[in-house]
Amino acid sequence: IPSIKAQALASGKKDFPMWGEVYDSNPETLDYWARYGGFTELLDFPVQDRMLKFITSGAATELATLLNEDDQYSTSTIDPRNFGIFLGNHDMGRIGGFIGGNVNSEAALLRDQLAHALLFTMRGVPIVYYGDEFGLMGDGDKEARQDLFVTSVDRWRKQQRIGSEPIGMGKSSFETTNPLQQTMRDLTKLHASSKAFSAGAMKIRFAENGLLVFSRFDLDSGKEYLMTFNSNNASISGNFDAEFLANKWEKVLGDGSVSAVGKTMKITVPAFGWGVFFADMVKNSGTPEVTMVRPTMNPVLRDRINLEATINGADIAEVQFQYKDGGTWKSLGTDTSPTFKSETVEAGRYRVFPLISDIKWSTNTEFRAVAFFAHGVEAKSESFSFAKP
Repeated sequence: IPSIKAQALASGKKDFPMWGEVYDSNPETLDYWARYGGFTELLDFPVQDRMLKFITSGAATELATLLNEDDQYSTSTIDPRNFGIFLGNHDMGRIGGFIGGNVNSEAALLRDQLAHALLFTMRGVPIVYYGDEFGLMGDGDKEARQDLFVTSVDRWRKQQRIGSEPIGMGKSSFETTNPLQQTMRDLTKLHASSKAFSAGAMKIRFAENGLLVFSRFDLDSGKEYLMTFNSNNASISGNFDAEFLANKWEKVLGDGSVSAVGKTMKITVPAFGWGVFFADMVKNSGTPEVTMVRPTMNPVLRDRINLEATINGADIAEVQFQYKDGGTWKSLGTDTSPTFKSETVEAGRYRVFPLISDIKWSTNTEFRAVAFFAHGVEAKSESFSFAKP
């Protein structure tokens, strides 16, 4: 892999992503191939699995807590924002097949649109499987490989589609229209409109009972997008703390409403609905600070150490962890998404877990955290010395 990337760089291609396919929904497996296999970009099967569970069964908390595992991957060269995220593929089947057979046609369309709205707005590089824009529902390894041209395969001519009728005889998919096409055009335009979606920080706000709410940020410009998703078959509302959130929000896409009452944000989303809201005011309170926890050995993964920090006076930051061995400070990775509370993880933590072997140790190796807040504000933590284990 390093040789291929070196050749690409020599050919003038500075950015040359290569997504390794690790067909496993366990994040520990991805961690191995990222750390030891040399893959700086991976196809994120764990996220695909949890997104599907949220869409089909309302498992919002499971998706939110999975993203805590991003800290396991993050290094100076690996950024989970560069992982490929997707809803289905040629081996497992299409998103249409996963959701279309269990609900009526109207609900299937809404769920399909919900799934793609989630795909295009959460962290990662969205990958749309061809034919999903035409509502194809092929399931499994073989039925998900049909082409989009005029077909002589009888079962494909009769196969149901989400958002449109079966293709029938003598017509290609390119001669049809489907509401999903416009949904994907709108989401593609949204994703391209701000680096908040392609390279921004992300914070989970709420994840419970089929309601998922998160923010994406462009910290340079102070822009925030608030995303709401409801995988229930009835309208749902939720409240969460809004100390640093703007009071006024503009709806960009989708449905539902958001409103701030004091320090509480109220969210309402219709059945199988989603919404994207925009505010041009990410707040910092006074002078934001970052506090680093003293480094420790990782109690489970004995090949790495724990680096952890919290912030104060701001809602969000990108926190880079650094070390020096008597020379200049060097990056060990940047966390762009604070943790969501789970049974084993506290909320609001920024973390990386560098390999012991990745650090050039000296007799006085120091570690610190540097937080990058909105509007160019920067803060550094106290540094800690930590001896090689």
